[in-house]
Amino acid sequence: MTTLFSSLKTLCLSLTIALAAFAQEPGTLVEVAADNPDFSILAELLNEAGQIELLSGPGPFTVFAPTNAAFEALPPGLLERLRSSSISLQSVLSYHVVRGALTAEEVLALEGIDGEGAAVPTLLGAPLTLTVNAEGQVVINGVATVIATDVMASNGVVHVIDTVLVPERPAN
Repeated sequence: MTTLFSSLKTLCLSLTIALAAFAQEPGTLVEVAADNPDFSILAELLNEAGQIELLSGPGPFTVFAPTNAAFEALPPGLLERLRSSSISLQSVLSYHVVRGALTAEEVLALEGIDGEGAAVPTLLGAPLTLTVNAEGQVVINGVATVIATDVMASNGVVHVIDTVLVPERPAN
């Protein structure tokens, strides 16, 4: 009986250590989005746009991820129009992704961020303009505020934003 108890205790300890190690390793950008209920719409759209493979790949990428509330605040009908055109949806989603993993510290160190703004190229090709507002928050294109930073993934980093970024002319 003591041997059985000792074996069970060892097994439980081994499982606890294995689970703790597993929990500390971040998933891919896609897994981070899928595992967070605040990004359920983003996760669905990434799937619909066929961008799961890209953002599950090696990267690294920086994703400025809109919350569900940001998608729900889009003008009436816009989300449905984007969903009906995979090219437009891909354009909008690609406009939220930058090559390379930029931590909050690295974003704040970008040249021009405290003045005219720092331009960072997106996967779409159109740049995002990052500035710092009077409250010290990073603002993108003058419309989206970064509300949480440095959500680490195995292939990049996520910064949470409060507004969906729509390129001036999304492809049709």
